[in-house]
Amino acid sequence: MTADGAPELRGSLDERAEHERLRRLDEAYSSSPYYRKIWQSESPASRLMADRKWALITALLRAEGLDVGSARVLDLGVGSGQDGARFKALGARPDRFVGLDFLELRAREAHELNPWMNTIVGDAG
Repeated sequence: MTADGAPELRGSLDERAEHERLRRLDEAYSSSPYYRKIWQSESPASRLMADRKWALITALLRAEGLDVGSARVLDLGVGSGQDGARFKALGARPDRFVGLDFLELRAREAHELNPWMNTIVGDAG
């Protein structure tokens, strides 16, 4: 409730401040040539980290016998959708995949780069 008794519709001041802080951080990274260079998905370091991460994820899925094609996948912090594309390559079905990001720009980017992907803007908290 707000001070005048109305229901709070957008979260607490702390939540809004954190969203704003993260939005500004994303904007700073996106506008900085240095950060764009080191975080771009085509950089050797980014490729190495992503390939290693997905080798581990794939091994874990196989070891546990999980069928990605029948799983529901929720990608928290979908960003540009790169992890979703990897899940799709492993057999995830578009109708069982949702990408969530609290930045509208990122959720839209993920969907534009991966039209099959269902994306929503929201907070997982």
